[in-house]
Amino acid sequence: EIMGTPCEKIIQRTWTAMDDSGNETICLQIITITRPSLAEIAFPKDTTMNCNAADTTVAALGQPLLDSIPIGDICNLSTSRRDTIEYFCDSITYQIKRFWTVIDDCSGEMVRDTQMILVQDTLAPDIKIQNTFVATTDPGQCYGTVNLPVPELLDNCDNTPSLFVST
Repeated sequence: EIMGTPCEKIIQRTWTAMDDSGNETICLQIITITRPSLAEIAFPKDTTMNCNAADTTVAALGQPLLDSIPIGDICNLSTSRRDTIEYFCDSITYQIKRFWTVIDDCSGEMVRDTQMILVQDTLAPDIKIQNTFVATTDPGQCYGTVNLPVPELLDNCDNTPSLFVST
């Protein structure tokens, strides 16, 4: 027999043992199924990632777990999340604050956590230049006018990296 509410169950199991002589013993076993504690919930960890591989989805970075199982709507627990994004000076680096809330729909209790996700450019740009360049002086002069080719700049996150020249 199963009794209780959607949030807690009590199972009464009756065991009967009988021998060949008809002697009988009855034992009652009571099993109480209680709610998990919100303290058992594991929230996703903070993370830092490079901007060119920034998969910030819940599928990639995780969600609250109970016994290593995504909560979803198990045990009358529900989850919600809200993201805020803050861009920094370079407009490439940004931080996502992912606010998680888990609510026990039976008791109304809740637990919250903030997951910090930092996305930044950690790789220097590539400079592609002509490996060998020969310059000569102007005819009959000890100096020359040289027009150097502009190097090509490639960056994994910045579409317009800056070039500075010093001689």
